[in-house]
Amino acid sequence: MFNVRSSVQLMEDLKDIPKDKNTRLASFDIGNTYSNVPTDELISIIKFISSQQNTDDKLMEELISVTHTIMKQN
Repeated sequence: MFNVRSSVQLMEDLKDIPKDKNTRLASFDIGNTYSNVPTDELISIIKFISSQQNTDDKLMEELISVTHTIMKQN
């Protein structure tokens, strides 16, 4: 469900994500480049920032789900 087959598919998928001027996208697809990201605390950080930004609960859960997938694949 969260795998990307090609850069074209990625671009199509990204266009479907609801966003506004406060939406940010982070990419963690390069191995060992982000070794200082606190993966043990990442979900808590996402929840904290989402609550501070009044992020919709559904969007926050989607962000957390995608983050879990990325952490498992990397």
